[in-house]
Amino acid sequence: MTPLSSKIIDLREELKRKFPGSVPLPAPEAAQPVEARPQMPEVIKGGITEIVGDWLSSGVGLVQAFLIEENARRGQWMGLVDGRDAFDPWSIAPEALSKLLWVRCHEVKQAVRAADLLLRDGNLETVLLDLQPHSARDVFSVPSSSWHRLRMLAEKSGVALCVSTPCATVPCAASRLLLQHRFQIGDQDEPRPELLATLMHGVARQSRSANSLRLAATAP
Repeated sequence: MTPLSSKIIDLREELKRKFPGSVPLPAPEAAQPVEARPQMPEVIKGGITEIVGDWLSSGVGLVQAFLIEENARRGQWMGLVDGRDAFDPWSIAPEALSKLLWVRCHEVKQAVRAADLLLRDGNLETVLLDLQPHSARDVFSVPSSSWHRLRMLAEKSGVALCVSTPCATVPCAASRLLLQHRFQIGDQDEPRPELLATLMHGVARQSRSANSLRLAATAP
């Protein structure tokens, strides 16, 4: 059986060929302790979780950072399809970057194709598809058939697909999180755990599946 690390290397090479902007992040210089986190919403294994934030300040980035760092803490690989080349790696704990595949895209259709490839590969525990920085019009341009295809691929591979959007878009999402908080510029000086706790108080959940993995706040 081929080791997972070898499969990830092969996947990186395939991403380089099909998506020249895909960047394999370097290993961190030194591991830092991962802070305890507040309890976060569930993500669906083998299905789609849609994270809706209609404002850029609604906290989508906080949720994504938590998911990336939590998966790394568990020793799991994650794929991030950056739909508008907006991801800031400096906002993530250094040790989490060594378990992340970052695919940099600029268009919605390109990002959806990249997510399709990662799901078909099946070697990642979780795939984040970030379309939230795009306009609602661009995101709505994705046909329903494409979303159903991604759902079937996630179901077949057992991968958790998290899609962040500016408005409720994914027709076959098993779970939907509506981020209703509005952060201000001054909030960026607050500790991340406090921001996450504040954010979670303003989340509305719409769930259609009990087959979920809840990411709880646990100290390393």
